[in-house]
Amino acid sequence: MARRYSKDNGEREKAVGDEEVISDVKPIGDAVDQDTATTERGSQSQAMVATAPITLTLGVGEDDSIIKTNVRINDSELQGLLQIFFAHYPSFGPDLALMAIDSPFEPFIHHWRDLQALAKCHEGHAAVSEFRNRIQRFKESTRDMKWPKRLEEFASSSEGIERTSQNLTLLLDLVHECVRGRAGEQSLSRLLEENSPASQEVVNFETLWTIYKPGDIVISRAFLDEPQAFIVHESLESGMVRKGILSHWSLDCWSYDWSGKTFERVLVELRIDLFKGSRKVQSLPVYPIKYLSEAERDQIELRGRRFREISLSTKGSRLFQYSGDAILRASGIGKVELVSYPASQNYRPQG
Repeated sequence: MARRYSKDNGEREKAVGDEEVISDVKPIGDAVDQDTATTERGSQSQAMVATAPITLTLGVGEDDSIIKTNVRINDSELQGLLQIFFAHYPSFGPDLALMAIDSPFEPFIHHWRDLQALAKCHEGHAAVSEFRNRIQRFKESTRDMKWPKRLEEFASSSEGIERTSQNLTLLLDLVHECVRGRAGEQSLSRLLEENSPASQEVVNFETLWTIYKPGDIVISRAFLDEPQAFIVHESLESGMVRKGILSHWSLDCWSYDWSGKTFERVLVELRIDLFKGSRKVQSLPVYPIKYLSEAERDQIELRGRRFREISLSTKGSRLFQYSGDAILRASGIGKVELVSYPASQNYRPQG
């Protein structure tokens, strides 16, 4: 299917007219040629959408170039597989009614290699084994919460992966073709052909979002220049904010903090400023935990356990002897300051 778009004075895209069924299409990388393509509307369009396992919609610009693409999953088993596979993604929650994904199809890019293995049903492959374990965990979770019927049926089927593999293969082929046909995406297409979006050692600014997957643990020194672990919440191409030399890309992550009474999940925005060329992933201000040495991981885990232990101390056990830098919060009438002083220094607020 195709839909035309025009741009207003503010360069915003605006849909023009209705969706059209294209019965004779060149490869997606080519412009849609309206002189050779025949279109049909109305009942035929609805019939095709109702029977096809996947509906691909092309956003066509005024110059007939492809400016955006969207895939809609109509097959209930394929929906079930993807919803369980992408459980960490905010947009794939249990209340999802219609599964439609816009280019550049971030979830598929993040898990490209594993989805390829899943589509081929490679028993023994880590991706397939992990997905079967995920299905088991999903089945156990349904005891405590209500999930859509299609998910429960897929999880209960012993041959769900095998039956869905053909449609999953078709979907991956469509995604790959859409990425190849998207203007300026040569580097992204190359990553898919090399089957390695998530295993890059170097990355450029345009494809930063490909190395962070929701649910993954990342490391940043955003606070007090100390390494801290965060859980990726959302990693989107649209996180890029372009404002000249102040351009940056934002990554939404979860952190856990102590409120004084309970541990609470806090949403944190981590930023990476615009850079030219390529950089080593480990040199970025935010990077996946897999780049840490085992000793560094152990140190962070030990510190986290100690923080939890201190926070959960009972009322009569909350006096501690401490040596090191500390943050003093001084409050009251007048100016409030946040200052760092060595713990050994005697300090009294002025005024």
